Amino acid sequence: MRYQLPTLRLQRAALLSATLLSSLLTACGGDEGPVDPLATYKAQALAWAPCDPDILGNGAQSTIRALGERLQCAQMRTPMNWSQPEQGDISVALMRLRSSNSEQRRASLILNPGGPGLDGLEQSLSLFRALRNSNPADAVGALQLQLLERYDMVGFSPRGTGSSTQLTCSSTAQEQYVDLSPRASALTDATLDAALYNLQKNSEACASNPLTPYINSDATARDMDLMRHLLGDEKLHYLGYSYGTWLGAWYAGLFPEKVGRMVLDSSVDFTATLDGLGMTQAVARLQDEVMLPYAARHPEIANLGTDVQALQSMTATLDPQLEYALGVRLSNQGYYRNTTELYPLTWLAARELQRLLPGPLPRDTPPDWDLLDEALDNHRLASNAQADALARAEAETLIAIMANNHPSRPRKPIELAASNATGLAVRCNDAPGVTDILLWKADIRTLAQQAPLHYMIGEIMRCTYWGGPSVQKPALDKLKPLDLLMVQSEYDTATATPGALRFFGQLDQARMVYVPEEHHHGLFPYAVQTTRDALKCVNRTVTLYLLGTSPSERTTTCQAEPKVWDAMTTKSSEPAGATAAFLHLEETEALLRQFRQGLQP
Repeated sequence: MRYQLPTLRLQRAALLSATLLSSLLTACGGDEGPVDPLATYKAQALAWAPCDPDILGNGAQSTIRALGERLQCAQMRTPMNWSQPEQGDISVALMRLRSSNSEQRRASLILNPGGPGLDGLEQSLSLFRALRNSNPADAVGALQLQLLERYDMVGFSPRGTGSSTQLTCSSTAQEQYVDLSPRASALTDATLDAALYNLQKNSEACASNPLTPYINSDATARDMDLMRHLLGDEKLHYLGYSYGTWLGAWYAGLFPEKVGRMVLDSSVDFTATLDGLGMTQAVARLQDEVMLPYAARHPEIANLGTDVQALQSMTATLDPQLEYALGVRLSNQGYYRNTTELYPLTWLAARELQRLLPGPLPRDTPPDWDLLDEALDNHRLASNAQADALARAEAETLIAIMANNHPSRPRKPIELAASNATGLAVRCNDAPGVTDILLWKADIRTLAQQAPLHYMIGEIMRCTYWGGPSVQKPALDKLKPLDLLMVQSEYDTATATPGALRFFGQLDQARMVYVPEEHHHGLFPYAVQTTRDALKCVNRTVTLYLLGTSPSERTTTCQAEPKVWDAMTTKSSEPAGATAAFLHLEETEALLRQFRQGLQP
């Protein structure tokens, strides 16, 4: 069920009635003192009931049957405006997987998959289902099963999105076309003015929604504390990914005395803002230092030769529209290790598509994409049959990106669905953005020079016309004494590692699990289809921490799992007959792939 803002008149009437009743009780000898305006929220009883499969995504029906009464959903009333609760309620959707052993249950473990704007119901359920496939015969698998005994696993839809009260932003204004192809022509004032126009209209559309000022991390953190209270826990135990680390840090800054076990996996720099500029440099670094050398190590598969510098310069030979499509696709592939082998093949697909183009792609009229498809059908991309099939699929994806971004595509009215509207509101309400137009343009041009394939990912995360934050970020000092656990890979592109390490360096009592040479975003649980030391190191350390045992060392360094093609020539150090940490490996890998794909900002 989708909830919208209730009629404020009814809410105010209800509040007035409650206030009058409290006054009568006081006059009759009741408790003296001021009335807690949040008392009705704190006293509510959550009506746990079977979950609606329509809100839990693919596979929910069978999961609901398998879990039975252990899987429950509820709606929690919370103030729209925490500082003025008389303005009315909104609703926050909760889901919990109850402990598999009521005698061993210790508390609830609340999960947030990031975004901001991502729904924590379907995503959380995928993770919980994967953990249920842990192998009790394996030491790490047995520890992971203990998590499901000790905790009720809780996911929620943050305010603004999912099955909670939704924020949407719409306008009759038409979006303008923005040429984001990585060439000098895309950096004209006219192009950047079109981008600024769209940013302005997005901000104006959200400003017209009265809910917008209250979609921020401060309000969501307070929702989480109410959730903790209603779940009956003295402390909040938390597992946050990506933006969820920012949210967890915000909660810890507001309620340090209420923090229990808190894992921040793939951390945003809480000392900075949410503008995402670090992503651009991180994606370019992953490309030049990891992915292209990986392709060059395997010319027999990637069919790209062994010269990394030649690969780097190849993009300058591409049609601008194809170059843009390549940048978009590669930026999306940099998040997860299970797409590692696709990265070089996407590069190959772009090179071969360029060879098939009859000339520069027209801009005034749509190109004949069918003709390009036909030419692709008759062209072999790689000698390796499996690589050829994957590269062919990547070529089709690149064509689709070009078609969707072509200047002739009809323009649509400005409209942001709940996930995107919530993401924009949280970023801009939480922290200041660049408001100087000349500085904004200079930043974009600098990014284009530093990372021509990827600069466009920084363009969308600006709050130039927002009007400033609606909340004040908590001081970092409150976090310094806390026993937090951060988890980070060296080449994470969504939450750039230099920022994560800068944040970690200011937390005196925090611990970190660090995986060099890895780019995976959202590390826990790590590397399902393996029994290597990497999985044991990451999963064991994180699970033990959640169960109550913090690492003795400030930083635990874990060896990265070899990449797919490298693993073909790498001899496993595992003894014969070693057990895996998970059962049903293909199903579990699919569940975690679904979970991690949802972590993408």
